[in-house]
Amino acid sequence: MTKEIEIMQTETEEAALLKENALIRNQKPEFNHAKKSPETYYFLTLKPSQKHSHFRLAMQLPENEMLDFTYGAFKGHRTIRKGTGALLRQLYLLEHDVNSAFDFPTVLTNKLTPLAYDLPINSKYTLENQFQTALRKFLEGQSLDFIIQLISHVKRRELFGEYVGRLILKDCESLKQFYDHCLNRNYQLKQKLNLTKPLIPQKKLDDYLIRAAFSG
Repeated sequence: MTKEIEIMQTETEEAALLKENALIRNQKPEFNHAKKSPETYYFLTLKPSQKHSHFRLAMQLPENEMLDFTYGAFKGHRTIRKGTGALLRQLYLLEHDVNSAFDFPTVLTNKLTPLAYDLPINSKYTLENQFQTALRKFLEGQSLDFIIQLISHVKRRELFGEYVGRLILKDCESLKQFYDHCLNRNYQLKQKLNLTKPLIPQKKLDDYLIRAAFSG
């Protein structure tokens, strides 16, 4: 199917990779899948209120009042959907009596994570400030303390000895992968490239990854 080949010379390998990114985004070659559709990268919103925490996973930015509780953009569909599904289940577990997988709302045990969900808050088990702080730092990609505190909480409730313990461990693994490949990766990009804005634009993410790889 190739009828013509044009060679473009750049000054550096970094410049060549950035040019490739631009060509893929603009020309959308048929057989390219990676980097072709940055508009499909996700933004995660988790906004607490008195009665529930509003969860949203979308490819568009939310309204202004939600921006302070939004993180992203993130790429990696499978990692994101598994990680956010695990996050919703474990946040539910922290505030409710859960002794088996059947105690979770059905929507939280489906194969696909819901794109929007109002996580009910149980006033009896409202998350302590240390959990809230750890969760925020986790979503900002700065710390894994949230998972450490989650495991300690589960041990105190002696849930690892139950069948639900397997689900919790699997969720912790998904949370760790989500942290490594999305949350912390974005945090590292901001540090390396001195980015001042809290959100990374979808169309900039692939370029930032290249620039970070070549930074000192």
